[in-house]
Amino acid sequence: MNVQVVGRRRFRIASTERADNGLLFGEVEWLPNEEPKPIPADCDGLLSVLDELKDRAEMLSLKFDSVDSADALSWQLAQLLPLEDKARVELLAVEDPLMRLASIAENLDRWARE
Repeated sequence: MNVQVVGRRRFRIASTERADNGLLFGEVEWLPNEEPKPIPADCDGLLSVLDELKDRAEMLSLKFDSVDSADALSWQLAQLLPLEDKARVELLAVEDPLMRLASIAENLDRWARE
């Protein structure tokens, strides 16, 4: 399968239901769009980590937009870090991008050991 998924808007899954044919359906709650926040000055290390991850992703022909905000940095790190599904979902559920970046910075060493 050659499936490409593009995220355009944040949402929270409100409920799910499995149909008789096994397909999973869900109701979503759309989350408000927020103004992008600048990347904090102390995120140089996370930018370096992202650059390394992007270098590896290029081998898989994955393309990424440039990082110009804390939001973009946190989303791309959440996408590319080798996380277990539960950790990735918890990270993506954090609404504030600065808190998301702080969580990534705080947990990066632990995730690398797992």
